[in-house]
Amino acid sequence: MHRRVGSLLLLLLLLAAGSSAASDGSSTKPQQGQPSNDVVLLITDTFADVIERQPGPAMVMFMIPDCEACHMLTPDLQKVAANLKGIATVGMVNCATVPSVRTCKAFGVHEFPRLLVFNTGTKLNPYTGGAMKDFDKYTGPPTARALAAAITAKLDDTQISHVSSSSPSWHEAFLQQQPKLAKVLLFTDKNASTVLYMGLSWSYARRLAFAEVRSSGEGAALLQQYGVAQMPTLLVVKTDGTHEVYAGPLKAAPLRAFLDVHALKEPLPEAAAGRGGPFGGAEGPDALLGEVTLQPLQAGNLTDIDGRDEMWLLAFYRAAEGATCLTELQQLQSLLQEVQGIVQYGSIDAAATGLDAAQLQQYGVDAAALEQQGCQLQLVLLPHGKGKAAKGEYGKWSGPLDDAKALQSWVLEQVPDFSIRLSNELEADAFVAATADSLPPAAIRSIDDRRAPIGKVFLFTARPDVPGLYKALAAQHFGRSRLVFGWATTADKEGPAMALMQKMNVRKPPAMAVLLPLPAKPLGAADAMPQQQQQLPPQPEQGQMAIQQYFGPL
Repeated sequence: MHRRVGSLLLLLLLLAAGSSAASDGSSTKPQQGQPSNDVVLLITDTFADVIERQPGPAMVMFMIPDCEACHMLTPDLQKVAANLKGIATVGMVNCATVPSVRTCKAFGVHEFPRLLVFNTGTKLNPYTGGAMKDFDKYTGPPTARALAAAITAKLDDTQISHVSSSSPSWHEAFLQQQPKLAKVLLFTDKNASTVLYMGLSWSYARRLAFAEVRSSGEGAALLQQYGVAQMPTLLVVKTDGTHEVYAGPLKAAPLRAFLDVHALKEPLPEAAAGRGGPFGGAEGPDALLGEVTLQPLQAGNLTDIDGRDEMWLLAFYRAAEGATCLTELQQLQSLLQEVQGIVQYGSIDAAATGLDAAQLQQYGVDAAALEQQGCQLQLVLLPHGKGKAAKGEYGKWSGPLDDAKALQSWVLEQVPDFSIRLSNELEADAFVAATADSLPPAAIRSIDDRRAPIGKVFLFTARPDVPGLYKALAAQHFGRSRLVFGWATTADKEGPAMALMQKMNVRKPPAMAVLLPLPAKPLGAADAMPQQQQQLPPQPEQGQMAIQQYFGPL
């Protein structure tokens, strides 16, 4: 009876929110509800601000008031929202109210309840120019434990730098990064980041910088420096160099109250903030190829990188005792800003990470030269694809470290070409009609998903070959998004470039446009949870597309 009353109250709140917005035409700001209700009530005007523009994970239930399954699920959703408050957002959309219909249509919702789980991070929607988040449809058990597990599974430690307590250079490098941000240090003896700390690192992304200090037993310099006597201890290093130790319980609400004092009110732009950890977070709109950050890496990161597709340019050095090589690293960071974010960038201190001569030589590093001139950076390019060590196709830069154009050209030569040249009308038609079956296997969600429409990116150029930066953009998205990249040149008078440009209202090259599928009735098997049908306004037919030109710098 109590579960039923609680769910009815929440549904009434949803109806009230929708009716109020519909009556006065104003935007209703979502409220956390009564103290016992932490589910955010969402409408179209607030959905982007609360869900899509926030870096943390989220779960949203789309419902209608006469849906019995929605009533049954609501108490569990409330429990999840209360347990994950401060770590993730849990919201609800009433698809029976006018202020919410547009959002329900945009996500192709036609059965209720529909639960979507949104990933961490945000990225640029190439169609609208606004923020968007990747998401998955939840089809698991309708229990609070399972719902919470689906949300926390989206968390990772990519916003957290891992600092060895025996490595002063690592600590100094972390403090030098993102000078506008206060630094959060968690001294811990745990081997893995907790859900709470990962959630906080995402919630405050680009407002605070997060790190973990794990004592290796080889030294206690940082522990002594900050007067840390027990684990765990959390403190904030302010931008003026002073620090404040947190004295409360390690729970989300009091921690957020403490961190709010030190966090920026508004997040830094992506390019200015960089990534918290070695594998980055959001893909923001600030640059076509993403932000440029030279990430300090540990030996364990090399194993992780080996299992990832992204290309990495690594700067190897050996800092002498008491030294940091910060001048050289900062000079390289400035150079890489000109090179642009065509690959990922990292730095490896051979001394701090314990890499021996044999391990360095596997990467083509001159270990003897590193012993003699430890701060003379040696750049090594790791290839695209998993299993980099087995391939052994490492490239070493032999040019000067002050020629950004030459370094960029050298890196672009190594980038594989995943773009598709459109040489004739038949190839262009096949490209436009391509479905998810054209994507790498990792990007295909199910058997039925193979016939789902996907986005297409078109580049129109006057050059006879594919520009290197476009090739790098295609490589960055390969297997990571539902986009395929094609290009046509006006240099080929018999090619399809001019006809395609006319259809897309593109005046002259170089230009880029995106063809995106409009949301339609989702494909796939029925949900594990009971569903209730509801007639909504007609959805776009499967395969309908929308064209959006890209007007930013190429």
